[in-house]
Amino acid sequence: MPERGRVRRERLRSGLLVCLLAGIVAEAAAAPPFFPANATHGQALAGVCLACHGPLNPPIGAPPVHPPKLAGQRPEAIFLALLAYQRGTRVSPIMAPIAAGLSLQDMRDLGAYLAAGGPVHPPTAAGADTWAHEKVHRDCAPCHGETGMGEMWGIPVLTGQNRDYLLSALTAFRDGSRREPTMGPIAARLTPQEVEQLVDYFSRQTHLRLAP
Repeated sequence: MPERGRVRRERLRSGLLVCLLAGIVAEAAAAPPFFPANATHGQALAGVCLACHGPLNPPIGAPPVHPPKLAGQRPEAIFLALLAYQRGTRVSPIMAPIAAGLSLQDMRDLGAYLAAGGPVHPPTAAGADTWAHEKVHRDCAPCHGETGMGEMWGIPVLTGQNRDYLLSALTAFRDGSRREPTMGPIAARLTPQEVEQLVDYFSRQTHLRLAP
């Protein structure tokens, strides 16, 4: 029986990974070719972004939630997020008007600048003896890795992210207000307590490029 359970979990992981990769490939394929990212041009466009996502990173909204940290994020994840806001597959009254005026090359350049070189892997996972760590291995690690860094093109970095942002995002996936074919089914199985434990786990991981 334990072996059957392990096989079922591995099949689930493989299926979720295939679904996620298919979605990423579809988004990328829908975008016409663009030139290599130009971080200098991204810097010229980033003034409006840095007001929320820069070093001050003030909480916004009601209830107030810190915007996600972007320094050290995967550049392609920023590009895909902007593309989703522009196409309406990801909804935000703040981000949609900003993304609406950007070209695909602008989004690519912003990703290169705001990520500031991309992720740097932390040495080890913090809290390896916790329940959340076991949950991460079962449901999150196939895409996001043990510490939330991930390995694949377009996968967002969770390591050291603002706790309230992670809580807001995972709760939205859980209740269906943020729609995503991979994250939705995973989050729907979580209890509110499990959501809290997972965001605690990922937010306390260390990341050299994500500023406090």
